[in-house]
Amino acid sequence: MAIKNVTFSFDIPITMLLSLIETGNAAMRVDVYGDNKPPKGVPAINGHAPKLLEAPKPKKARTRRSRTGPRNNVPNWHLIILALADAPDRTLSHNDMKPILVARGMSANSASPITTVMRQKGWVKRIGDGTFQLTQRGERQAAKLREAMTEKTDG
Repeated sequence: MAIKNVTFSFDIPITMLLSLIETGNAAMRVDVYGDNKPPKGVPAINGHAPKLLEAPKPKKARTRRSRTGPRNNVPNWHLIILALADAPDRTLSHNDMKPILVARGMSANSASPITTVMRQKGWVKRIGDGTFQLTQRGERQAAKLREAMTEKTDG
């Protein structure tokens, strides 16, 4: 059985430690632990004993608000996939998508994240710089959307 980790504990002056780190080119991990008691024999500075520094506080996880999320209960990619299905050759560029999104009250710059999501799902493929074409999977998705929309209007 091979030894995976070895922990050494020894007292060494900081200058010697720094010179060892400086001259050696080894991957090492240095863990420094302390207690809240100052070492014996250390003089007080301005009447106060030296204290250890606090460890950094853990950062809270930042929640991201999705920019391609639904507005008015219709996801943004619905608009783009239906526009692609109606377009000649089933192709649109980002410049063609921007007016569709702006008319909906969205930023014109949200075309790129929407097409990224659609590419990840396999609904569109890039055929040029900023130009996208609907795939067979995308055409099936557009047909499902149209069917769902007609059911909502009928029912």
